[in-house]
Amino acid sequence: MIKNKKPKITFTTQEDFEKKFYVNNPEAIESFFNTALEDYVTTGDKEEFHRCMKLVVKWNGLSKIAEKSKITRQGLHKALSPQGNPSFGMVISILRNAGYHFNVSYSGK
Repeated sequence: MIKNKKPKITFTTQEDFEKKFYVNNPEAIESFFNTALEDYVTTGDKEEFHRCMKLVVKWNGLSKIAEKSKITRQGLHKALSPQGNPSFGMVISILRNAGYHFNVSYSGK
């Protein structure tokens, strides 16, 4: 008699998925962040934008971005918290130090 072996089922957490998909995948991060920025411009939801920026920073190395941006890790966490209010200059600095740049395009409105 042959016993059927049940396949081992493993579950992937959201964090595991993010590590596999986004870390070391700058094109995916770029697409994610552009979508987050478009959503922010449309909805004005600052907390969601900060959450998305925090993910982008995390995927690019929080310590590295903090050091390059000349801000402490704690300061970076605070700036990108739901209550945070980073200056436009800080947002640009964080993006630049993560390897991205900011573009503006005319929509014809």
